[in-house]
Amino acid sequence: MFLFKVIGINGVLFRNLFFICTAGLAIDMTVMAWKARKIPEKRGGAYIWFGTLIFLCVALIAIYIMSKMGVYG
Repeated sequence: MFLFKVIGINGVLFRNLFFICTAGLAIDMTVMAWKARKIPEKRGGAYIWFGTLIFLCVALIAIYIMSKMGVYG
């Protein structure tokens, strides 16, 4: 957190950038999983959905850690 304060990024900007990037990546992964589901030759659709769930869990853990660090909330 010291590095962010040195370069002038406050907590609100960091939090907003984090949420925008997280939402964009979750939407992108969901669209990829939806497209892969329609192609029967590619059986990776279930793995993409599983990856999306793992990513969302990691994002929630990161939000929890950020809240404990004082960045969020």
